[in-house]
Amino acid sequence: MVNNFIEKVDVLISGAGPTGLYFALRMAAMGHTFKIVETRESATTETRALGVHPRTLETLQHRKLVNTLLKRAFVVQGTRIMLKGELVAKMNIEGDTVYPYLTSIPQSETENGFIDELGYENITWHTQLVSYKQEKEGVEALIKDLHTGKEEIVHAQYIIGADGTHSAVRKSDPTWTYEGYSVGTKFAVGDVYLSGKDIENLDPFRANIFLHSDGIVGGIPLGTDDQNKHLYRVFGNLGPYEVTHEKKATHGINHNSTLTIEELQRLINIRAAPLEIKITETRNLGIFHINERKANGFRRNRAFVIGDAAHCHSPAGGQGMNLGLQDADNLSWKLSMVLNGLSSDPERLLDSYNLEREPIDAATMKATGVASKYMFGSGVILSIIGKFVLPFVLSFPRITNPMYSSVMQLNTRIPKDSPILFQSTTSTVTATSLIEPGEFFRETIPLRKRLIKDDIEHTTLHHLLQNPLSQYTIMWISSRASRYPASALTKDFWIKLNNTFGTTTSTVKSLIIESAHHTGKHKLPNYVTSQDYYEDSFWLEDHCDEPKSVSNRVGLDKVIENNKNGVPPAAIVILRPDLYVAYSGLVHSSSEIDLAIDFLAFQLKK
Repeated sequence: MVNNFIEKVDVLISGAGPTGLYFALRMAAMGHTFKIVETRESATTETRALGVHPRTLETLQHRKLVNTLLKRAFVVQGTRIMLKGELVAKMNIEGDTVYPYLTSIPQSETENGFIDELGYENITWHTQLVSYKQEKEGVEALIKDLHTGKEEIVHAQYIIGADGTHSAVRKSDPTWTYEGYSVGTKFAVGDVYLSGKDIENLDPFRANIFLHSDGIVGGIPLGTDDQNKHLYRVFGNLGPYEVTHEKKATHGINHNSTLTIEELQRLINIRAAPLEIKITETRNLGIFHINERKANGFRRNRAFVIGDAAHCHSPAGGQGMNLGLQDADNLSWKLSMVLNGLSSDPERLLDSYNLEREPIDAATMKATGVASKYMFGSGVILSIIGKFVLPFVLSFPRITNPMYSSVMQLNTRIPKDSPILFQSTTSTVTATSLIEPGEFFRETIPLRKRLIKDDIEHTTLHHLLQNPLSQYTIMWISSRASRYPASALTKDFWIKLNNTFGTTTSTVKSLIIESAHHTGKHKLPNYVTSQDYYEDSFWLEDHCDEPKSVSNRVGLDKVIENNKNGVPPAAIVILRPDLYVAYSGLVHSSSEIDLAIDFLAFQLKK
């Protein structure tokens, strides 16, 4: 029986896993109404996805949510690879990030953390999406309470499928496919406590991988309990890596198959030999299946898919949940701008979600597929690689550092052809080593606030920009050595920006970053009319030539270093609400200020 009452919301979200919950949190933070439905009764009790990567943590920090996960997590320092009980390679997780490590946290804890932030009562549990139809002004969806059988109509402006590989949102549209392949191999997974005569050979702060001619067995640390017992996620293939072309998606834990403690122990005995490592206690045991599949596009008018509803792939490198959270973040700020009527071209902005995320997700799927083929392969070749090739290759930081940066998503960038990135007609950016549109703006060393009141304030750029809202940031960077005069164009930039946007609004945040030795008094410039209101717009670099300074991150330090024509230029960088660069350019004249401001104005509704 259908309830006659029709609930109206901005967004209907199907699925309350990590990706759906995060999307709901983003909607709540930006002031939008939403309804999130989930067929389960509560958060999962299983470990499932457990690795949170540095780029994801940086994103969560930007949204003021990183503490939610970190206080529940365990830090993993790197990886050890062993063959016949002997250590053959060790890799440290390093990279240019605030979080140079792998964060190990069970999916159950991730979900519960997000639920605590969102509120359990704000999730509609034991409820499924039955169907939906798109209309000119929104989406009309039918949902069903699985306890009472009662059905209800929800009218939303947009619908989000965060409901996994069997997504009801995706399956309800016959134009959506989920093409790819299944891996016929079964994989054992278990959360177990380990001990034994040779337990000291396991590093409780690193992933431990044992190579064998039959495949691998590995243990990822999940932390210790009050008795200092070490909990590990143990995994391994139960046969040779084989691809099948089954059309039905079978990705994830197979609840119709069981894994016994004896089977998992046998896997450890054979592949970790001659080491003696014993399972003393289990939490979860299961059989996992791998699929490599992707939807043919992530958008259908007012319907979107994110996370596993859009793509699924091998767990190699722990990419899955991270990609889903990045999907959600990318779409959320764009959808918010459209809902708030702030975009000059809503269709272009919403289309950019698919145009930006699909190539990134596809490239990750390809990489994890290749890695799985070799990692879970069998035969003497795997042993030869482990004994001779890996120790040599992994001894070079110039190889391992880019490898880890890629796995940890630190090299992720927005495709250059995105319609909401500045498309330069010249090679100026590349020729000058200026940061390019599409790059992520990494964290900086602290800046100093120009206006001094009671205390001197220092903060990093990322902390300065922390904001759950959809706000662009336009930065004027004119730092330079004291032998040069201050930029004569700073005032021009401020006035032009103020005339166009009002310098700092809910949509655009302005930052002027100058050298400390060019400021004179620690007050705001005379051309700033409202001193208190704009005090957070003016910041100083004490050492603009230092690594990780704003000038260094922008690439302006290299431009100035190579400057042979008198007074060096300033730079303008426009950051999107997700900290990726939308625009970058050098400023030699007032017309180049106009170019940057016109670009930003083109993105926003007047």
